[in-house]
Amino acid sequence: MARPPPENAVRHFCQREGVTGAVLVAVSGGPDSLALIEALRNVGPSLGITVQAVHVNHQLRGSESDSDQVFVEDYCRDRDIPLFATRLPVRQEASATGQNLEAVARRLRYRFFQEVARRIGARWVATGHQANDQAETVLHHLLRGTGLRGLRGIAPRKQLVAGIELIRPLLRVEREHIEKMLRDAGLEPRSDRSNFDRRWTRNRIRHNLLPYLEKEFNRRVVTHLGDLAEQARMWFAVVNAEIADLLRSAELPRAGDVVVLRCDRLRKEPASRIRELLRFIWDREGWPVGRMSFSAWDRLVDLIHGRVAAIDLPQGVTARRRGRVVQLKRNP
Repeated sequence: MARPPPENAVRHFCQREGVTGAVLVAVSGGPDSLALIEALRNVGPSLGITVQAVHVNHQLRGSESDSDQVFVEDYCRDRDIPLFATRLPVRQEASATGQNLEAVARRLRYRFFQEVARRIGARWVATGHQANDQAETVLHHLLRGTGLRGLRGIAPRKQLVAGIELIRPLLRVEREHIEKMLRDAGLEPRSDRSNFDRRWTRNRIRHNLLPYLEKEFNRRVVTHLGDLAEQARMWFAVVNAEIADLLRSAELPRAGDVVVLRCDRLRKEPASRIRELLRFIWDREGWPVGRMSFSAWDRLVDLIHGRVAAIDLPQGVTARRRGRVVQLKRNP
């Protein structure tokens, strides 16, 4: 009997990426994470994979959050899957730091994933992002305004910390196949009502825009947007390798926490490559890019070419021309 598409996709992903040993699966109780852990349970033994689960109760939806946790605990207990669950004070942390709830929830959630992965010796943390999530992300980036970088959408694999990788084996599986798999398995996942609140742009894309595009323009739009993201990701892998080589020839030893660049080396390059090198530096240094507009990157190119002497950039980053070099620094 042929395996359902989610299991085929998970098997192929794990074989391609060399996933083996302990895999820590983030399980919310929703359909995507439930399909992921089911698929990994089924294909794991033949691939040398052992599955353990992690659940985070963000305590943002009262009794619904608690019921999600009970659901995941019951699911794992019935299948002898080791589970690591925690309750996180997201609202209190957001109030104390002034950050938005989503950012705080993500930061605390991934910190807990890392702690558990280290504790059990797991190199892999798997999340249930799937093809519709990818399509929604690409559309969201387009609507907000994005360059080519934003077309990469959600990465299928990325490093969380040294020795621990985040993987998304379902990223090419569409929601309809996930729902069919769960029906066939007799599983009824939990539903998060906040995912239906159309005050949020992401939910309007999910429930209004994407179905409209599928119905009126192309029923395979989810697949095509996923293909676009994959092509953009592969193209950027090549570009990043070239930019890393350029940076090695243009960067001078740091002066404390100041990044120092040779202007004479960079002026030979087209503006597009200089912008990519600067973005590479921002990513490497962990500097926020959310408020960096296209014009801000262009002003940095002007600085390197000597057309301006100093720029104050968003999020406390300063850029100064000092003779033949440019100095970049982020102030606290």
